[in-house]
This record gives sequence, structure tokens and C-alpha cells, in this order.
Amino acid sequence: MSVQMIVLMLLFLIAFIMFYQNIPIGKKIGVVLIIISIFLIVDYTIFNVALSIENTRYISFDRHYNFVPFKTINSQIELIKNNSYKMYSLMNIIGNILMFAVLSFFICFTFDNMKTFKIVLICFVFSICIEITQLFINRIVDIDDVILNTFGSIIGIVIALITKKLFINKQNKI
Repeated sequence: MSVQMIVLMLLFLIAFIMFYQNIPIGKKIGVVLIIISIFLIVDYTIFNVALSIENTRYISFDRHYNFVPFKTINSQIELIKNNSYKMYSLMNIIGNILMFAVLSFFICFTFDNMKTFKIVLICFVFSICIEITQLFINRIVDIDDVILNTFGSIIGIVIALITKKLFINKQNKI
């Protein structure tokens, strides 16, 4: 059995157990969505080795790590401007933002009373953990991924707060 399947089974086991507790259905659904988001992020960033091997065939990196903030982001913006590896660069920037925007959106909706700073901190620490793990499995480690992930978590929170405000305003009008 692959590590992916073990992780998937454990995550769904946690979700299954939660359904037998006195937790409102909305929170249960939110937790399941958070677990699925975490699984997909881990699957894409840790287990998806084929994707990273395929991409490194086309783009050569001097080293497997970058600790200079905005170095990779700036180089990918230049690639986009020059129409070189445009799709890869767009997918990398948007993907890093989107993964954590979705996660923070679900966290914000599921845990109403959680402070914005705490959600950003959780996403930031999760992103750091991913990068540290990638260091040990010979994947590309990049501080810009952490920056984009954290920015994505802020975007997800803003969207969740706007959505909550619109939803509350609609309920108050009824």
C-alpha cells in the first residue's frame, strides 16, 4: 500500500469519527473539506514527483533551493513576459496561491471564532513544513513558495470574510 493511500485513509478515518460526535453538520463538512484540501496539497507538493521531474527537464535550476525572497517569482514573471515557459510559470504562481487560498477559506468558514492571524500562521507553518520536507526528499525548496502560499492564505481569508459579510447581510434583509 502506498504512503498516499495510508495518508488518505487516515484523513478520512478522522473525518468519519467526527461524524459520530455532537458537532454541527456544517462544521463536520468544513473539517472534511479542510482535510481534503490538506491531502491534495500534500499530494501535489510531496508525492507528485513525476510533475517535478517533468518540469525540471524544461527549466534548469542552478540548485535545488532558493532562500532569496522574490527571486523565483521575479524570474517567472520575466518568463511570462517573454512567453517562455509561460504556462509552467503561471501554474506555479497561481497554483501556490490557489492551494492555500482554498485551505484558508475553508478554515475561516469552519472555525468562525478563529483569529485571522492564527489562520495565516497555521498556513505559514504548514507551508514551511512542506518546504522542509521537500528539502529531505530532493525536491526544489523555495522561499517564494512560502511567500505565495501565505499570500494565498490571506486572499482566501479575505474572500471568506467578504462572503460571510454578504451572506449575513442577505440573512438580515429576509
